[in-house]
Amino acid sequence: MIKRNCTVKRLAIGEILLYDLGPIKLHVYMTNDPLQSVVPVIVKGSSGIVLESPAFANNILELESYLKSAGIKIAGHILSYHMAGADEFLHGVPRYSTKNAEFNGRRGGALLKSFAKMFSKSCSASPHKIDVYMKYGCVAIAGIKMNIRKDRTAFDIEFPEVNARYIHILGHDVHPVMRSTAILNAEIKKLRNLIARNYRLILSSHHAPEDMGDAAKKLEYLEAVLAAAKKSRSRFEFKRRIISMFPRHLGRCSLDLTAKYLFQH
Repeated sequence: MIKRNCTVKRLAIGEILLYDLGPIKLHVYMTNDPLQSVVPVIVKGSSGIVLESPAFANNILELESYLKSAGIKIAGHILSYHMAGADEFLHGVPRYSTKNAEFNGRRGGALLKSFAKMFSKSCSASPHKIDVYMKYGCVAIAGIKMNIRKDRTAFDIEFPEVNARYIHILGHDVHPVMRSTAILNAEIKKLRNLIARNYRLILSSHHAPEDMGDAAKKLEYLEAVLAAAKKSRSRFEFKRRIISMFPRHLGRCSLDLTAKYLFQH
């Protein structure tokens, strides 16, 4: 669903993909940062919530400026998978998360520090401090109904009013990092469940919004990766199989990492 059925507003650094979903307006900020982060903004009336946080100072300034110019009052900032950007983004806005997600976000502090070192002072390594801990199940912020669903490392969010779901990443055309066959099997199971629920839209923090057709493509990919892992005897053979089947997929570095995790040589 990349840049289809939406209005594209180009900014100086990133861009906004604007979707009209009836009662909900979806403003998706594509940061175009080195991490290819995406920040969805869910709006109902003139109020909204922000999912996740940009980690780079120039993106923070740009997104805040856009929200102000669009007249969107942010009532809540929800953090699940992307905890970086503390003390720089949405001052005074309540930050929501679950204790499980906050724990995993802080446990990933070494990764955040490596990003800050790699990208100098332009990337914030400090995790956000949580103001409100949500329980799993139904919640509402700014009149926006949500269902908080526990995930393996954090949580997903269902938006029943528009039959959409937020997850960390789907990325039908991107090689993901898979650390083990157990994780591969878990992701395959999750995708099958997503497809069975027939969501209208899948939102994520590393890709433009996607639909069930994209989910089916990702399921085909993961099943092929699992099969290739069982048939291959080395990293080289594994990567050769995957690249031959999916030559246009992005993220070859992630494929390299997957090969290293799955094979000793």
